[in-house]
Amino acid sequence: MKRIPLIGLFALLVTTSQPASAHERLSFTEVLADVVFYRPAGLALTALGVGLFTATSPMLLVADQVPPHDALDDAVDVLVMTPYRFTFQRPIGALRSGPDGVYHRR
Repeated sequence: MKRIPLIGLFALLVTTSQPASAHERLSFTEVLADVVFYRPAGLALTALGVGLFTATSPMLLVADQVPPHDALDDAVDVLVMTPYRFTFQRPIGALRSGPDGVYHRR
């Protein structure tokens, strides 16, 4: 009867374990710099991008009428979504995105 919980515990440990070297540990200073400096700066840049997009949106709507019709999409991506992803969607310690646009730690 005692074997069933032990077998279940062993199966749980084996199936949920991950390699120890999958992510390097971040130093305290890296985490502190990210939380104290980079995240607030990203939030400020996101707010600035929203303001710039709002101010330039009438001109972008006019520019969007000419082919290839992507001026508005490009402006949203550059001014709003890039700082938003940097601030809210990246893991702590990841400062550069890969070629696919996804942030990875080192």
